[in-house]
Amino acid sequence: MADNTIQMIEKENPPRKKEEFSILNITVSISGKPITDKTSKSASLKIPNPLVEKIEGPFNENNVLVKKLEIGKTYVYKATKFRKSIKTPIKYIWFAEQLDDGKITDLEYRKGENPYLDDKGVVCFKYTIKECKKVRVYAYVAKPEKAISIESKVIKPAKAILVAFPE
Repeated sequence: MADNTIQMIEKENPPRKKEEFSILNITVSISGKPITDKTSKSASLKIPNPLVEKIEGPFNENNVLVKKLEIGKTYVYKATKFRKSIKTPIKYIWFAEQLDDGKITDLEYRKGENPYLDDKGVVCFKYTIKECKKVRVYAYVAKPEKAISIESKVIKPAKAILVAFPE
């Protein structure tokens, strides 16, 4: 090769690991044979994963921000800001829920469905509200943090009451 350019290509489907950094190990070789000279060494680079810095939502089906959520309805949460990285955010992001201050639980990852990119390239997650009084949704790469989450009150859907009047 005439120049000394090193090209790095991100894997199409990297393993889903909860890590703040990825480690790239480099060993110099000539024609595929490692250099054995005592002065040459291998090197490791820490490459930052795109940590989530901001989550927004919940949005209804009309992309309107809502305050109270109804059990059984689906809302969209958006991870809108990430730490600078050479990696693609959607490949490393996790979403999690916390119902009524209980345990933080990862939400199901379904490739191509959740999370997904909207028409503006924003990482989104469709979340259906479960029975609880409040829900906190997290977006993260390494570990969930309260500062990068959204808590919302949950209400039961209004029930229609059918009243019959005698004729």
